[in-house]
Formats: sequence, C-alpha cells, structure tokens
Amino acid sequence: MPHYDEVVTMLSTRKRLGAAAILGIALTALAVPAPAIAADPTVLPAGLACGFEVSLQATTEANTVTREWVDRDGNSVVLLAGKGPTYVVTNTDTGASVTLPGRGFTQTTTTYADGSSSTRDTGHNLVILFPTDDPAGPSTTLYIGVVELTNTADGVTTLGQNVGRSRDICAALS
Repeated sequence: MPHYDEVVTMLSTRKRLGAAAILGIALTALAVPAPAIAADPTVLPAGLACGFEVSLQATTEANTVTREWVDRDGNSVVLLAGKGPTYVVTNTDTGASVTLPGRGFTQTTTTYADGSSSTRDTGHNLVILFPTDDPAGPSTTLYIGVVELTNTADGVTTLGQNVGRSRDICAALS
C-alpha cells in the first residue's frame, strides 16, 4: 500500500495536509484559465480509499487562485479558491464509476510551528480518510458545504465539523 505522500504526489492536486487526501482543488493555481488537463488515473489499493481498489482520475481547467501569507502568530496560511477538477472514481473490480463535476470551493489551511495544521473547506470537496485517520477509513466522501479537518505533524487527520450534505462515494460504487 502506498504511503500518503506518494498518493498525493500521484494525484498531483496539492501539498501534504496530513493523512487525509483532500481533493477539492485544481492543480497549480493559475489566475488565467488554461486548457483542460487530464491527469493519469491513480489506482488506490483496497483498504486505502474504499474497501475495494479504486481508480481516481482528475480533469481540471486550472482556474484556481492561491494566496499565501503568514498570520500574526507566525503560522503559514494558504487560501485556495476557484473551480475544482472533475473527478471520475471507478471501482476497478466492477467497473462502476461516479463522475463528480468540478464545482466551486474555497480551502484555507493554516500550518503551525509544530508541523500540525487545520483546514476549512467550503463548497464541493472530496475527502479520502485512510485507516490511520479519525474516524478511521477507508472512506471517500464528497462534502458539499463546510468541512473542517485537523492534522497532526505525524500525518493523522481528524474530521471535525461538517455542515451541509455528504455523499459516500464508496457506497455509490459498491
């Protein structure tokens, strides 16, 4: 089973936020729209994102804006906003797939001196929780609304407040 950092690198969607993969954003932030880019599918083994192996493919129009700053306490803050990529999530055993069209989102991540971080997402965000997270995965969920996560320096993500709707993608693919 690949390590979290390898999964995030393969997905090419964002820098590390802890053990959960939070996928509501486009590739590199560009203020000017660019042609659609289809990333190679990433295969996530059974037990990582769902109880079965899934393939995840993202297509983006690269119209996300990034702003970075240091807050008054010296913490790094990154704000991402725009239209996220379209994802196709496929159960590789059955061929069943779910297409999640790119929608608007914002994501604010604060990284603290001890290496921990907190993230607040609004809009449409795909969250993958691994077995080491809290609650323990595997789970792949589309959140529409607000979702908050905290991440320890050693890569454990805790799902906090989530307000709005959610869709269990693993159940949809079963």
